[in-house]
Amino acid sequence: MFENITLLIVIFSVIFMVALISFFVSLFKKTKEGEALVINGARGSRVTLSGNIVIPILEKAESINLKIHQIEVFLEGKAGVVTKDNIIADAKATFSVRVNLEPMDIRIVAQSFGTQSTYDTQKVSQLFAPKFEEAIRTVASQFDFETINNEAEKFKVEVLVMIGRDLNGFMLDDLAMNYLTATAKRLEV
Repeated sequence: MFENITLLIVIFSVIFMVALISFFVSLFKKTKEGEALVINGARGSRVTLSGNIVIPILEKAESINLKIHQIEVFLEGKAGVVTKDNIIADAKATFSVRVNLEPMDIRIVAQSFGTQSTYDTQKVSQLFAPKFEEAIRTVASQFDFETINNEAEKFKVEVLVMIGRDLNGFMLDDLAMNYLTATAKRLEV
């Protein structure tokens, strides 16, 4: 009789342990490659790049995109850049922007920009393109056209310095000046 009760207790204990482990495994939310998880709720706000336990009803987990966005800026025709020697030039530049990998920056982006917006390159572009255009215009106005062409790397560095690397939780990874071509027009002095 005691053997049957002992066997039943062992079987129920094993079933209970398997059920308990399955329950905790179901609470674990893992991130995908190139994403972070922002968890808000009863245990405060947390950011994880790998995964964490999320308690249903008490916490909400949202994914945020950490991949690089390519933002193209076109400054052509009347909207072209004006150099120090008053030459109007057409320019195209590609900026590489992504969410900074620091937990505080990820939290800032999630709160001020929204997690789902980080998946939309168009929205990211709308946020930063005006600042990037203004930086190119400002720096171009400090250089002669020939200097920009002969010292392209110096021009690029000056644009990057003007923008800065930290952009409210985002960061500027790189800038590629695709072209800078003088138009036939000169501004009247």
